[in-house]
Amino acid sequence: MSVVINQLCYELLPQDPSLLLALKSVADVFAHTVHIFKSFIEQSHLAIADSINSFLKNERLKVTETHCHFESLSNSLDEALSKRAAVHRARPTEVADARNALTAVGTCFAHTALDYVAQINIAHAHKDHLILDALWSFAKECNTFFSRGHAFFDEWTAVESGAIADTLSLLESKNKYVKRKMQDRHALVPKEVFLHPTGISPEDDVVMEGYLFKRATNAFKTWHRRWFQIKDNKLIYSHRSDAFETPTVMEADLKLCLVRPAPPNFERTSCFELVTPTRNHLLQADSDTLCSAWMRALQRTIHYLHESDEQTVAEGAVVKFIDDGAPESTSNLHRESLLTELRQIPGNEVCADCGASTPKWASINLGVLLCIECCGIHRSFGVQVSKVRSLVMDTLEPEQRKVLLALGNRAVNSVYLAHIPTSKVVPPRPVSTSSRAMREAWIRAKYVEKRFVRKCSERARKFAVKRAEGFHRRVPGQCSFLFLYVCQPLK
Repeated sequence: MSVVINQLCYELLPQDPSLLLALKSVADVFAHTVHIFKSFIEQSHLAIADSINSFLKNERLKVTETHCHFESLSNSLDEALSKRAAVHRARPTEVADARNALTAVGTCFAHTALDYVAQINIAHAHKDHLILDALWSFAKECNTFFSRGHAFFDEWTAVESGAIADTLSLLESKNKYVKRKMQDRHALVPKEVFLHPTGISPEDDVVMEGYLFKRATNAFKTWHRRWFQIKDNKLIYSHRSDAFETPTVMEADLKLCLVRPAPPNFERTSCFELVTPTRNHLLQADSDTLCSAWMRALQRTIHYLHESDEQTVAEGAVVKFIDDGAPESTSNLHRESLLTELRQIPGNEVCADCGASTPKWASINLGVLLCIECCGIHRSFGVQVSKVRSLVMDTLEPEQRKVLLALGNRAVNSVYLAHIPTSKVVPPRPVSTSSRAMREAWIRAKYVEKRFVRKCSERARKFAVKRAEGFHRRVPGQCSFLFLYVCQPLK
């Protein structure tokens, strides 16, 4: 019972400290009750079962042995009687012998019969005493059980009943408050429901998803509402009615596409075009806000694909240089040496955002080390926020190495988290096991909105700019972002 209550506490009920304390107290009560009950069962077993088993083992064995002896003599008596009846009258010697044998067997049978009856009477007498004694012992154990339970509950009620009553009163007040708040639930519905995006996708590789109208390419130019997703650098769609349908790929490579608003003279509102080398797709969102959100998501994806392509070309040139001038093992040694050196910087032994151990990715413009889950979210915000590289597979430029060696997770977090609250942080800080949605909310608030950065005055901002320029001369590259990008005028 206590195990079930603890499981209910941690899986179904809210993590309210007062509620948890009350449930723990109730769980302890049930655990102690079970302990008293187990003790009662054990003592009752000793009082009843053991004595009865001993009686059955000893007395019954004696009765059984006497019964077997009685049956054996009964058979012998029958044989002596038969032999006596079969002797011829003309043979007096045989008649005398048969009579003597019958007398001896009959005497033994009579004594054995008396022993058998006596053993049965003794067993019955012992049985009556044993049963009454066992029942009386069980009654005393019941008295002890209920006395212990009564004493325990008296003591527990005197100590805990007030706290649990207060918790129940608090929960009842909370229940009434929730009911009152739910009465105004319809006021939360916006005037135009479809103005807002559908929310964060549960799939990690989906950049954005939602409903769009698409115009058919047939002669009638009909419009159909479909569920669209930007996934795996593709634009795909599916019907709403079939959950197991294989999505249709509208564009397999968004890198070759262009996104632009629909012509101003187009008859429908909230429309945009996806221009490809072979055709133009005309799509319509449910509102202008959603239209802008879809265009931004597609543009970010296309921009990311172009950036990745350029990075691949640059890495290919570096690899070719390595192949021509030095063995590949030398490049791997350089990467391992850089990774070891970076992890010796304070804070770099874990991910800068979720705290996962042994990060193998880096943001070369933020100067932090990341795990693979947080790295994907950094990529989704575009290179204008974070430029992510692998410390194991990618080859970094000397300037990029200097940026990473000059900063580190602790130094960057001291700026981006300088004004973080000590408790009730919104959004909550993720851990290594957090979901993608929680990580994305935290990274957006930390780097895009810079919600926890300490705002500085205009004078301090000018001083920071001068420091950044001097630092930029000493360490070429993008390291000066830490002052230019973070310091904002005081509002």
